[in-house]
Amino acid sequence: MAASAVERRGPTCCERILPGPNTVKFVVASEVSERFTYYGNKAILTLFLTDVFLFSDPDATSIFFWYSAGTYLAPLLGGYISDAYLGKMFTIIDFSIVYIIGAAALTLSAISEQMWLAFIGLVLIAIGTGGIKPCVAAFGAQQLMDPSYNPPTGWTTQHLVSIFFSSFYLSINLGSLFAYLLLPLARRYGGFEAAFGAATIVLTLSLVVFVLPCRKYLRERPKGSILASILAVIAAGCSEQCRTRGTFWWLSCCSSSGSSVVHGDEPDGLMSAVKRTVAGEEPPTPSALLDDGEDHASALDRSEALTGGSEDAESASMVASPASAKPSPRAGGSAAAHGEPEKDEAAAVAEAARVRSMALRERAGCLNAVRGKFSDEMVDGAASITAILPVFSIIALFWALYDQQGNTWVLQAKRMDLGPFEPDQLGAINPLLVMVMLPVYRAAILPCLECLGRRCPILEPTPLKRMGVGMLLASFTFLLSAAVEFVIDSSPPKSVSVLLQLPQWVLITIAEIFLSVTGLEWAYTQADRNLQGVCMAAWFFSNGLGDIIGGLLYQATKSLSQTAIYLMFAALMVVAFGVYAVIAIGYKSVPPEPVARRALGGDEEAQALVEDGPYDALAGIPREDSRPASRGSLGTKYGAAADDASVGDVSLAPALGRREE
Repeated sequence: MAASAVERRGPTCCERILPGPNTVKFVVASEVSERFTYYGNKAILTLFLTDVFLFSDPDATSIFFWYSAGTYLAPLLGGYISDAYLGKMFTIIDFSIVYIIGAAALTLSAISEQMWLAFIGLVLIAIGTGGIKPCVAAFGAQQLMDPSYNPPTGWTTQHLVSIFFSSFYLSINLGSLFAYLLLPLARRYGGFEAAFGAATIVLTLSLVVFVLPCRKYLRERPKGSILASILAVIAAGCSEQCRTRGTFWWLSCCSSSGSSVVHGDEPDGLMSAVKRTVAGEEPPTPSALLDDGEDHASALDRSEALTGGSEDAESASMVASPASAKPSPRAGGSAAAHGEPEKDEAAAVAEAARVRSMALRERAGCLNAVRGKFSDEMVDGAASITAILPVFSIIALFWALYDQQGNTWVLQAKRMDLGPFEPDQLGAINPLLVMVMLPVYRAAILPCLECLGRRCPILEPTPLKRMGVGMLLASFTFLLSAAVEFVIDSSPPKSVSVLLQLPQWVLITIAEIFLSVTGLEWAYTQADRNLQGVCMAAWFFSNGLGDIIGGLLYQATKSLSQTAIYLMFAALMVVAFGVYAVIAIGYKSVPPEPVARRALGGDEEAQALVEDGPYDALAGIPREDSRPASRGSLGTKYGAAADDASVGDVSLAPALGRREE
């Protein structure tokens, strides 16, 4: 039976803020509560260690750094368990229980003043919050693919995903804002036990809110983690290069412009451009150097040639290139009008998959040598991970600067005129600014930058460029911090108003929006489907690495003045940006991974979005042998309907982006 036409409509007020089905709202509400607990405990932790257990300031600062690092290292465990065993929903539930136990232990330690209980609580909290980090945003974005949801007319999938991630990041800051404002007051008037107890109650409510719609969540069955296989592919690729090209084969990768080891046969990286210029050849244009590969027009051309018609080609373009697709609701159509829609869609998906495979083969470099020993899927997955990790590693230094606002900036503020505020309340400035500035960035700044990019391609605000801007802004922020510190040192005690800190808070917030919001979305779109949990865990791992770097630098520079330390951080960030620029210029994005909306492969493929787990009875999911095929409608990976286009009698308009953060 032909599907009815999708109603043309404009976005509601709620959809402008948070699009998607109702299940998305439950995920976001749960995240607000969980972040309230996390940032609330973090806000008062240093004072708890110094006031209750009488740790010295340096020791309390070190404990704070290692605890923060642990919360960002644990996502590796959470991502692995999610991909291999439980899936995202059940990973969130299980680690939330561990989280609640840790929060309760921390509360009891405040009552009994037992240090060992406090450290047990901190360890459990780090494991719990870290375990759910790589899953929550990805699980929320996954709900956008609900086939019952009809997006507003003209909204592309990429636009929906972008709004979701911005709103999700906004929810994180909403929770942290209330935490920084309220829990310090609870500490002041009720003691640490009251503050930690309130945080534990809110965390419990967070789990309740998340579990409520568990029967309606759209879930993906875990396929098993392939992390060990990916590592084996990387090791085999390096071993093969050592055998055929010598131990120091990687040096030739950096010096050979024609080598296919790094970027394929004809790389357009910075080293290639320099060598072409020296050799008297025409170098690539600046736009070619700085473009991070988001234009896949050739993929669309090949899809159109394959499908043999403009309407079906538009559907293929939605799979191959979300950025260039122009979806809108289409009129209903019959299967007879288009022949065999399943075959047309399957052909479009197959072509998009071939284009992606070609891009990954170019990216794989030295890993291509082991394609005979490992499957193409394994090699492509390894290529997607190894290409992203260098970016994550450099970004880690940004977090070493960013997290200084939680300790060195607070210590700086203690020497200033605070007025009616408490030192541990100053952390509320950042989330407040994010909630104010993020909508402005999304509605005004980014569209203006995109308009400027259309006039001057070299200024196109691609994700990697925006992340680089964030790094530079962070460096300039610490120049301001050094200037404020110099003014404080040159003035009488507590005579400088804390308002002098406001410019550096504003600047670090802008840097955070440019780098962190963009980085989450970028990592979400670049990972292979079954590696997205591990990829996002690696993103959070870079946060933990930044905390470790910050702690080590703080301990190693005790003999320097605080002004000199701030200048050192600014200089290190500039150096890191230089390295990042080289990596970003040589980086090549790949088209999104294609997935057909309908289950083209029958029952087995139709069930791909339903994950098995120990809680199937809780979720009301029938066992695999009785699941209907209709439960597994897949949706195009980035697809939505083209203008008045149809593929058989199934509308593609509700099929939203499904890549996981």
